[in-house]
Amino acid sequence: MAHIEKTAIVLGGSIGGTLVARVLANHFERVIVLERDPVTTASGAPRKGAPQGRHAHGLLYRGREVFEELFPGFTDAVLARGGASDNPGLSGRWIHHGVMMARVPARSNGVLGSRPLIEETLRALLLAQHGTRVELRNEVDVLELVTADDGRVRGVKLRSRSNGTESTLAADLVVDALGRGSPMLRWLAALGYEAPPVEEVKVDVHYTTRSFVRRPNDLAGDAFVVTAPLPPNRGAGVVLAQENDRFIVTLMGYLGQRAPEDLEGFRAYARTLAAPDIGEFVAHAEPCDEPCVASFPASRRRRYEKLRRFPDGLLVFGDAIASFNPIYGQGMTVAAEEALALDRCLDRGAKDLARRFFSDVAKIVDVPWGSAVLNDLRFPEVKGPRSIVTSFLHRYLDRVYARGASDPVVSRVVLDVVNLVVPPPAVFAPSVLRRVVFGGSRPTPRALMDYSRPVSE
Repeated sequence: MAHIEKTAIVLGGSIGGTLVARVLANHFERVIVLERDPVTTASGAPRKGAPQGRHAHGLLYRGREVFEELFPGFTDAVLARGGASDNPGLSGRWIHHGVMMARVPARSNGVLGSRPLIEETLRALLLAQHGTRVELRNEVDVLELVTADDGRVRGVKLRSRSNGTESTLAADLVVDALGRGSPMLRWLAALGYEAPPVEEVKVDVHYTTRSFVRRPNDLAGDAFVVTAPLPPNRGAGVVLAQENDRFIVTLMGYLGQRAPEDLEGFRAYARTLAAPDIGEFVAHAEPCDEPCVASFPASRRRRYEKLRRFPDGLLVFGDAIASFNPIYGQGMTVAAEEALALDRCLDRGAKDLARRFFSDVAKIVDVPWGSAVLNDLRFPEVKGPRSIVTSFLHRYLDRVYARGASDPVVSRVVLDVVNLVVPPPAVFAPSVLRRVVFGGSRPTPRALMDYSRPVSE
């Protein structure tokens, strides 16, 4: 493992920025993370710069595997801070198109915890395991990129939020992990570079979140419920176990639909979802905080891999490249896969780094982006390219979900695809196709489901 250069700068200290810093620590003598918020490793409070931090966050089990690979001891650290870990195929309810997928063991455990807990655990592990190379600087604003005469990015100009002092910080590589709101397009224009092509799918999703006391017998002992939307019903929701004996409940709505903030309205909205599980839970659950709301106007993908010119010494990462409809909970896992791709690219050296990295990331993003857009296009009001193939896939997936309610083989493939363990074409594997097409598609009546036991093959 050779060090390519001496200094790298990461813009943004959120989960994406922490993943980037961890990988850069393999290749640079010094990694400096610049964050505008006064972040810590143990506050337990959402950051001001991450307003979505108060809402439910699901770490898919592929994401946990990568987190554990990059940060050994991650799962144990989450548990030590009050989070939970168990087999997500057995400990919760995955409800697609109104039916619950049969319980099957997932290939690995997952973790449950609030966004602040996950983010601060990663940050603490980064500093504990790589603190000799990684420095975190809080409360700074990045004003612009600094370039050399040859056009290469050589650092950033920044300003302290505490005293307003401006300074320049030199680096051999700058990585933008500032998320959806990144000013990168403006910075590129200032340097004379064109913006990347942008793909956008407007979904106008709104979500409302409340936390409730978690009791041992709630949800018959299950740790979570995920209820996907079933068009024309625009509602979706999740219940996730959290630290401090709480359940966090986030109710979502497509195309401008909003779950009310008042308790009775919140409960009434939960009863309108495609399955009754969440509504039945919140009907009698005891709230333990005030509601919070957020919105997500559109999924957006910036196609940096299509640019013919891009500055040397600069990369873009995570949500600053592609941000997904939060209903699908893909963001953290996609960022983790991008971090592994960055590590592989740096292993091959610094030459032509941006082109190689953006090309690799495009392949990673293709899968979750395609899945999210395909599901969003079930709503006729969502604008996007449709074809006979789109219609066929929708009809076929309807049968997959229905069959997965009682068939453990189909259920396992559905959960592996949803958790980004296997690519979506896995639902067309011969063993699955046979069961879906010839094995019947009538879902097991919910009244006959035993939520306490896995379905065996």
